[in-house]
Amino acid sequence: GLAAGAPLQRKEALIEAILRNPTVADGYADLACELQEDELVCVGGGVFTQKELFLKAIEVNPSFGRAYSDLGTILNIEGGGTVEVNGVAFRERDLYVKAIELDQTLGIAHENLAETLEDGETIRVGDEELTRRELQHRATRLIEVGEKQEALSPSPQCRSACTTKTAQASVA
Repeated sequence: GLAAGAPLQRKEALIEAILRNPTVADGYADLACELQEDELVCVGGGVFTQKELFLKAIEVNPSFGRAYSDLGTILNIEGGGTVEVNGVAFRERDLYVKAIELDQTLGIAHENLAETLEDGETIRVGDEELTRRELQHRATRLIEVGEKQEALSPSPQCRSACTTKTAQASVA
C-alpha cells in the first residue's frame, strides 16, 4: 500500500546519494537507520545489513561518532557480544565511549552509556571519570539542545529514531 511506498522511496534516494558520493559517511548511517534489524539492502553491487552499513560509515569516516553510537545500539539489540572495527574488538559500552570521545554532543550516546553502568560505577571517557548520574544529566541537557536545533532545522534527522534503544526495541 501507500504506507510502504514512502520508506522505500527514502531508501532508494539514500542509495542513490551513496552511489553519487560513496565517501560521505552520513549516507550509509542514514540508510542503516531506515532498515529493520534483519533487513538487507543492495548498494552498488554489495549486500549490507544495518550493522554492516554502520561499519561502512566508520570505514569511510573513522571519526564519525554517531556510527559508533548506533553500532552500540545494534549490539544491545543483539544481546551483547563484540564488533570488530579496524582490527579492534568493541563491546557495546566501548562503542558509546568512542562515540562520545569523537562527538561530545551525542546526547543519546551519553544516555545509552549510562544504561550500561550500575549505580556507583564510573567509566573513563576521554580524560574524565563519569558516573551513571553524570552521564544521564549530560544526556538530558544534550538531547534538549538537539531537539531545539532539530526544530529549527528543515531536514528531518533519523539520528534520534536510530540511536534510541526503546525506538529500536518497539520496531522489533
